[in-house]
Amino acid sequence: MGRVSWRLVVIVLAALVGGTLTFFVTRGSGGEKASQIPASIQGPQATVGGLIYNVKAIRFLDRNRPADAPYLVNKDKPPKGLVYIGIWPKVYHPTGKDLSTAPGYLLEPAQDAGQVQMQQSSESPYGLNDTIVPARGLVPVPGSSEAAGPTQGGLLLYWLSNKVIDEQPFRLIIHTGNANGFILLPRVPRLKGSGGGH
Repeated sequence: MGRVSWRLVVIVLAALVGGTLTFFVTRGSGGEKASQIPASIQGPQATVGGLIYNVKAIRFLDRNRPADAPYLVNKDKPPKGLVYIGIWPKVYHPTGKDLSTAPGYLLEPAQDAGQVQMQQSSESPYGLNDTIVPARGLVPVPGSSEAAGPTQGGLLLYWLSNKVIDEQPFRLIIHTGNANGFILLPRVPRLKGSGGGH
């Protein structure tokens, strides 16, 4: 067999082996879907009940700011002396079957646990509304309305007084019913101007 023929055989075999490897890599073990979890999750996080809770952003919200309006749908001006604050977590599920997200999230000033704050109800389409995290997936589910907001993650909404704000940093307490976890959050700068979060 000539030199050209051998090269042709080698190229064909390489293509077959490459195609076979591609098939196995794409298919994965047992035909399971590929994981949506990145190799490295950045930012404040905690693992609770088999799920990884990762805070992507935290900031005060201003009702007069167009970029914040989608997060304050049907929300009135908060009571005097209070401002809105938003926290945007993503929840990752690294293993097996689907799991439920935590039913409750409290915001606690680390320097004064007695000032713990309850989460406010939200009608925002970008809220953390998903209750099931698919296996090897995350919520908000990519492609969902919750994931389409200008800020990554699903919104958790609170209102805070100046007294509570002064007791920063905050801890996000994740309560599953069977276990508690917390994420220590970075300090949040106050909004400038008279509009504030009102």
